[in-house]
Amino acid sequence: MNTQKTVFNKIAQLSKMQEAQLTSEKVELGNMTAIKGAINILKSLDGIGTKAIEKFEAKFKDYYNEYDNVVKARNDIYNFVEREAMGIEKTFATNAKELGINPEDFAEYKELQKWISEGREVWKAIDKDYKRPKF
Repeated sequence: MNTQKTVFNKIAQLSKMQEAQLTSEKVELGNMTAIKGAINILKSLDGIGTKAIEKFEAKFKDYYNEYDNVVKARNDIYNFVEREAMGIEKTFATNAKELGINPEDFAEYKELQKWISEGREVWKAIDKDYKRPKF
């Protein structure tokens, strides 16, 4: 009877070992399926991320290049205000004073001064608030 018990114990042990081995294989296969699924998701996310970065960089490059237009506008405003408009204002004021007339009596003169002041504010604001983005 002891021999028979030993044989049954051995069979039970072998059965448990096979069960453990099968369970281990199922766990490995289950993990492998999860790993493969994660790899596929990560690959698609990488593509999405790459496309988003490329789109952002293209727009940023447009903004970067658009800064040249901001600088050109600033320089045009500065040059006209400080060179042309100021010269016109001074010449008019000098001529009016030589004739004994107050230049402030002319609405156009006052409006010119207002626009010179506005122009100065604009080019100074551009200088202060807008810098070329770093690319």
